[in-house]
Amino acid sequence: MWQVMVCSVAVVFAGCAEDTCGLGEVIERSSSTEPGTLQQGIKYESLAPWAVAARSDGGVLCVTCNGLVAFDAQLRGARADVDMPRGVAVAPDDAVYALTPGANPDVAELVALSPAGEQRWKTEISRNATQGLAVFVATTEGPYVAEFTAGGGAITGFDAATGARRRVASGQSLLGAAHGGVYTAERDAAGAVALHHLDPDGNATWSRTLASTTDGLKLRGAVASPDGGAVVFGSTPWTLDLGDRTLPVTRSPSEFVAAFNASGATRWAFAPSFYITSMAATAQGDLLIAGVTGGGVVGPASDAYLSLVTADGAVVRTLSITGSGHQSIAAVAPTPDGLAWLQINSSSDDNQPPPVMQVGDHTFAEAGTYLFKLVP
Repeated sequence: MWQVMVCSVAVVFAGCAEDTCGLGEVIERSSSTEPGTLQQGIKYESLAPWAVAARSDGGVLCVTCNGLVAFDAQLRGARADVDMPRGVAVAPDDAVYALTPGANPDVAELVALSPAGEQRWKTEISRNATQGLAVFVATTEGPYVAEFTAGGGAITGFDAATGARRRVASGQSLLGAAHGGVYTAERDAAGAVALHHLDPDGNATWSRTLASTTDGLKLRGAVASPDGGAVVFGSTPWTLDLGDRTLPVTRSPSEFVAAFNASGATRWAFAPSFYITSMAATAQGDLLIAGVTGGGVVGPASDAYLSLVTADGAVVRTLSITGSGHQSIAAVAPTPDGLAWLQINSSSDDNQPPPVMQVGDHTFAEAGTYLFKLVP
């Protein structure tokens, strides 16, 4: 069961003994519906990686530096009994799956929780000690994990109720969850990548080959669209051939976003001006695409961006998150009512003054990991 944090919100944000990350409130709650408005926000002093996943009730699950915390829509927290979580995924039915370190560097543990926080099952999975914990996603039929084995990478599916495993694919990269099954990428030839929609048993529902005139094409993620299709993102070194159309690029490498219908035919594609760090589909059928430009993680400064894109591929507006240091949106999680949770990391270079970050009409002057709910 979820254990309600003993501190009230006001006290927790002043510093709760149960959490060593230095949790602090950063803004008062707002009811404004203007685009870019921050409605709620909290901050962790730690820059430890977070994972963020939205719940169907408008709340959000967060992996902090020492726990798995479920915040409701009013940012009241409850903690799960999960030891040292390092990742979290929430299925459409609100089942929760968490990854934790295993007994040795070559394994991790996958833990399944009910929406109420009760443990359903736990199992070991293979991991790559040099690359961290495995990539995983969650669907109503259960989670899918990209495991690392002696024979190479493999995608494994797990039954939601029992944890029984099944081999779904080998030699393919896990991109994202579909409404049934997953989207994967497979290196086809020099400069070409095959995009697959696999059903829960690993059978290809459809496939599409994307190609570039030079080697270096990469697919990094995919989300399911309400019509049963997929939207993918990645980078291409040159003009991108989608099979039924081409996407010219003006710089190399270039980021791209491409949408496909339920049969795999291209619907639209465009090249954003920033490096994509996260993408999610909203309940309204739109897309939220987060990215970063500027110096990136090693340059003198970097700014983050969040674009709202319609189901037809039109960029409605883009929210800029600027500042004197490094701003990066690490995760975006839409809520059913059209809002969005954002995890934003803000940091400065060594021996530099604290960064100043501007989000909407709010200015922040402390390094840390922020969790915001805003109007995209």
